[in-house]
Amino acid sequence: MHLCETNKYCECLTGKLRGAWEKLYKRCDGIIFVLDSSDPLRFAVAKEEIVMTLSHEDIDHKPVPILFLANKMDLEEAVDCVSCMKALGLDEFNNRRWQIYSSNALTGEGLTEAMDWFTGEMKKCMSRN
Repeated sequence: MHLCETNKYCECLTGKLRGAWEKLYKRCDGIIFVLDSSDPLRFAVAKEEIVMTLSHEDIDHKPVPILFLANKMDLEEAVDCVSCMKALGLDEFNNRRWQIYSSNALTGEGLTEAMDWFTGEMKKCMSRN
């Protein structure tokens, strides 16, 4: 997937295409959730999506790693990772392996570190199976 296509795929999680994504949950080995850190008014909606996804019967008991990308950190109105984490209630997910990283999809800033963590966690998860 190219970085410029990321928004299309993330937007698919809500609305009409949610059902298509839910069909993939059985084969899901990891989740990447991209958050627009410059739009705190939508954090409540993002939190609802996270909770709905993680409580789905095909994901609920799977030990899949979750990577949260706090995107658009280059913008003046962007909220820092700690504030994003608190707004999304990520500390409530203490039974899951997750990490949040600052990112900028346009420049790639933060993505290498984030993907290194994610692929490392995926390898750990797959080696247990």
